[in-house]
Amino acid sequence: MAAAVLRRGEAIVWLPPRVAGERSLAGENSLLVAAGPSRDRPMMVRASLETLPPMRTVRLIVDARDVTLLRARLPALPAGRLQRALPNLLEDQILQDPQTCAWALGGSDGGAERLVAAVDRHWLDVVTQAFERRGVRVTAVWPAQALQLQQPASVAVLLCVGSSIAVLPTTGDGVGLAAGAEPYTRREALRSAWALLAAAGGGEVLGLAEDEAWRAVLRDSAAEAGVALRLGELPTPGSASVDLLAAQRAGALARWASAFDWRAWRWPLVGALTCAALAVAGLNLHWYSLAREQTELLATLDRSFAQVFPAGTTRVDPVLQMQRHVAQLRARAGQASPDDFLPLVVGLGLALGTQAQDAIGSLEYRDGRLRARFRPGIADTRAAREALELAGRRQGLRLRFDSEREPLATITVLR
Repeated sequence: MAAAVLRRGEAIVWLPPRVAGERSLAGENSLLVAAGPSRDRPMMVRASLETLPPMRTVRLIVDARDVTLLRARLPALPAGRLQRALPNLLEDQILQDPQTCAWALGGSDGGAERLVAAVDRHWLDVVTQAFERRGVRVTAVWPAQALQLQQPASVAVLLCVGSSIAVLPTTGDGVGLAAGAEPYTRREALRSAWALLAAAGGGEVLGLAEDEAWRAVLRDSAAEAGVALRLGELPTPGSASVDLLAAQRAGALARWASAFDWRAWRWPLVGALTCAALAVAGLNLHWYSLAREQTELLATLDRSFAQVFPAGTTRVDPVLQMQRHVAQLRARAGQASPDDFLPLVVGLGLALGTQAQDAIGSLEYRDGRLRARFRPGIADTRAAREALELAGRRQGLRLRFDSEREPLATITVLR
């Protein structure tokens, strides 16, 4: 039998049926817990939410009567769209309102039909959130009749837990039966189980029961019905053919959107939209003022250009043309431009100070830019480069190093 090897902090919990109500979870020992190894308690115990053994993760097994397993031919749609379409595709196969159900997709048996599980969404949320509020992470939620156990294909299985029976026939999907707590009600439920197994093909039956009271009823009922019965203890299964937790995750966003009360947030939303509209209007007004300022500056530049240059001079780049004109005037007057070679070299020498004599490895001048390669030990560290940049600013120069590894800098006039 495929029994899960539970480590410390792991547990498998068999849930009570939904008809027992939410109060039974906290006020009664309605949970059958198979927890990891411990010296001070048995492997499988009855507990309530308040008396749970210590655990970090849990796999929940839902009562077979609370889950409907269906086989259906589904259209070839993406996973998200198919999940949303399931309530409309299968609404005629269940009695409950399909919009109140959580739908989980299972695998296929090689044919065209696919396994689909439906469970009440509210009950699924109640049981999962009850554990999560106590700091226990739910890793899987399995229907009892969908558990995968390692037994021969010719052997049917009866899982007898609490007041329910999960019938796992050799062919087809499992079903759940209400058994009650009294021996006579359990015998009546077992008669229905024997009839179901006989219709599915008969053969040997493996009865897995929670306690000795269930096993005694199983022995008497099997002898009365003439069924070949083999008894065993309730397993700790390791897998199932469908996981209901996937249905809860898939519908979380849709449930949140449907439960969200937009009317309660209408005034905050109106305020946020008003603030956004005012911000957009303010940005447009600021852009309009900057555009007017740009127009005025360009008009001033045109007037200055017309005063300096004679009529008929084509205006291409006023700033560059004026800079060249000023440089020509300086050259005619015998003055050097600040971005000429000699002023840049002199300023660099003053910035280097006492180490200027052996600091430069090579110099290259082009278009008002001086490129200097420093010797090792001058600008190798970040602190030395920052000190050089500060000294250059004092001399009206801007030093910009190409990279942190290369001692190569570009020197221009600080404007």
